[in-house]
Amino acid sequence: MATTRRPRRGDSKRASKERVSEGRTFGSSSSRSESGTCKLRAFFMLFCSVGTRRILLGDILWVKRAMGRFKLPDDVALIAAVMAVDRSWLDRAKQSLSEAFGPIVRESTIYLFDIHSSYYEREMGCDLIKQFVSFERRIPMDRLPAIKIATNALEERFARREDGQLGRRVNVDPGYMAPSKLVLATTKNYDHRIYLGEGIFADLTLRYCHGRFETLDWTYPDYRTDLAQKFFAEVRSGLLGRRNE
Repeated sequence: MATTRRPRRGDSKRASKERVSEGRTFGSSSSRSESGTCKLRAFFMLFCSVGTRRILLGDILWVKRAMGRFKLPDDVALIAAVMAVDRSWLDRAKQSLSEAFGPIVRESTIYLFDIHSSYYEREMGCDLIKQFVSFERRIPMDRLPAIKIATNALEERFARREDGQLGRRVNVDPGYMAPSKLVLATTKNYDHRIYLGEGIFADLTLRYCHGRFETLDWTYPDYRTDLAQKFFAEVRSGLLGRRNE
């Protein structure tokens, strides 16, 4: 016959302690989980609120320490490489560019493009000439897509139309010079190009390192020449000089 043990004094206290102990054991794991969840939630709130400049850090000071400050980059020098079928079309293109983007302050020597590439021969013909130019105006980096769209419109305006085909007389490749790099705008995607928006990609063409410009595997042949290197070094010096004024 089973017997029922009469509760003894102190049993309730031991049971209470056991429940508390169990609660602490369970609670310690739960607390760590909840702490991690809170940090993740706070980080998500931080990530989502940056656009409205509302940063919610709460108690996670580690996020504040880990993140850098948001700062807009300095304006850069606007440049363009202008290619044309002859000198008259080159001058017309430069005139239109100066009307759109301000005075041209620096020009390279005009050179024959055909010795570097025959890429445009079918569309534009032979004996193409090309020149690098830079503008007085400084621009924000994020203006580059809009500028490329504008220069594409200029190319189309100057183009000839034969049998329903469009043949360009001028080709304009805009870009910008920053102290550390030369970036060109392009409509063609490739593995090393970064999408900027509006159908425009950024092509890192030259980088400035150890006191000189360095080419990359994909740098165009005419940007590797002494003529190009000298011109862009002058543009870079002019940019830094204006920043120090």
